[in-house]
Formats: sequence, structure tokens, C-alpha cells
Amino acid sequence: MNNFVVLGLAYTHYDAGIYICVKTDVPCHLTCYHTTEAPRRHRTSRNQRGLTLPWGAYFCFVAWQSVEQEQEGDTLYHLFNVYPWMVLTTKWFAFRGTINEELSPSVSALFEHKHPGGFPMEVVLRPHAAGDLTEIWNQLPDTGEHWDKVDDVTPDEDDTKVWMPPYSEAKMRDLYQVGTGLPGIGKIEKVTFNIRIKAMGFYIARIPPSALLVTHNHLKEKEFPGSWSMWTTLSWDCPTNPVTNDPWTQDEFTTLQAGVALRANYGYRRDASGHCTQVNAAITRGIICPP
Repeated sequence: MNNFVVLGLAYTHYDAGIYICVKTDVPCHLTCYHTTEAPRRHRTSRNQRGLTLPWGAYFCFVAWQSVEQEQEGDTLYHLFNVYPWMVLTTKWFAFRGTINEELSPSVSALFEHKHPGGFPMEVVLRPHAAGDLTEIWNQLPDTGEHWDKVDDVTPDEDDTKVWMPPYSEAKMRDLYQVGTGLPGIGKIEKVTFNIRIKAMGFYIARIPPSALLVTHNHLKEKEFPGSWSMWTTLSWDCPTNPVTNDPWTQDEFTTLQAGVALRANYGYRRDASGHCTQVNAAITRGIICPP
């Protein structure tokens, strides 16, 4: 037999579409047919126990578009990115598919769903206030707060930055408040802490930068060895919270801090300085699937 049954659906809403994850009883390869036009009901007759009855009906599914599942081959779970699907718009959709590359006679039920709104699949948290530490010696421009030198959406490199001048051998840290309430963000795949840095001077491999984070009142640090003579974005991927080693929860973002540690060196043919122009924490949302 080459029939399938849809056992469950799960939705992951984002700002311009919806991921639909479908579970079936047997491995198959599905296509989703969707439309923004409500199905049209047509009256017809039906035969029941030898009698012709007038209350039959069939539904006309019109103006549809199709999207194939993202996975290759036959699978039990099927992921569809239905895009665009605007917020507060209702769509009707159904599934057809193949089993072992042969068209299945099965057709799913007709589903209806309204997009309630959602976050982008990547949510970037940027500095909006000073954190627990403000140690880095210099900022450019030299007025205002350190956090507003590294909060750029698009990095402006040397126009705004914090930096360590080559006055002595030192390592200093800045922390910035990036936390905010994110109700309804859903499943979290990972959080990536990004710093955009460069080093200038002699033997710059001796002044590696570090990305910092504070969660649950604990400071964690990731050092990046290397010679970063050009502006470079360095990323620290955290699939779980580094303090608890558990999956991230939306409550942890309320008080989250991100930051950077820069070094400097001093001496004959040893002068070196570390610079940072951008700090942020990027939340990658996960796809929800039925159990």
C-alpha cells in the first residue's frame, strides 16, 4: 500500500511566513498546496443505501500555490517554509505526496490557519545600556557611554569604537546590557555572541580578544587566539546556556549582558592595541515539530 495519514502539525511563526512541520504515519515525500481564498462549497447529491440524497457537497480548492518539503526523499517529518504569509492572513492548505517516488492516492484533510504574528527567525540583541563592567580605557568619540560605540546595526569600523591604547601590558573588559523581554519567542536553537574587532601594532597574536556574557549573575568568557589585523567578526555559538548547560529560556534574556575583553601591550617593538566596534547577541529560533 502507498497511503499516508497526517498525524500532527506544528507551526513556527515568523514575521513574514510560517514553518509548518508535519508528521505522517509512514515515510513519504509531501507537497503543500495553500491558498488565501476560502474553499468554495458546492451542493451535489449522494447515494446512500440505494437512495439519491440532495445534501451532498464538495469543496473547490482554488488559486493555490505549492511548496515542496525541504528534506530530500521519503521522511516521517516534513518541513515547509510557506512564504510569504503575512501577519493576520488566513490560509487554507492540504498535502499530497509520493511514496517511493510513486504518487499516493492519499490526500490530507483541508487545514485552516491564521498567522498571529511572530519574531524573525534570527533576533539580534544590541547594547542599550552599560553593564556590570566598564574597564576599557578609551572610546571614540571620547564623549558619551561605551555601549553606544558598539551598538551599530551595520558596523562603522573606526568611526565609533572602544579600544585599548598601547600604554602598558593590560587586559580590560566591558559589559553591556542587551537583555529584553521576548514573550512568545518559542524554541531557541542557539545564541551567538558576536564581537567585531581588530588589533594594531607588533606581535598582535599576543593580545587575543575575548567575547563575554553574563547570565544568572555569572561571567563567562571565550578567547579567540589569532592575529586579527583587519576588522573581523568573531562569533561564539552557545546552543545551551554556558552557566546552566540547559537549553536557553526566554526569561534568561531579560537580564542578559554581552561584552568584550581587549588587550594592549607596551615596550620596544611590542606596542599593540586592541579595538572593538560592534557587540551583539543573536538568537536563532528553532523549528517546532509535533511529538
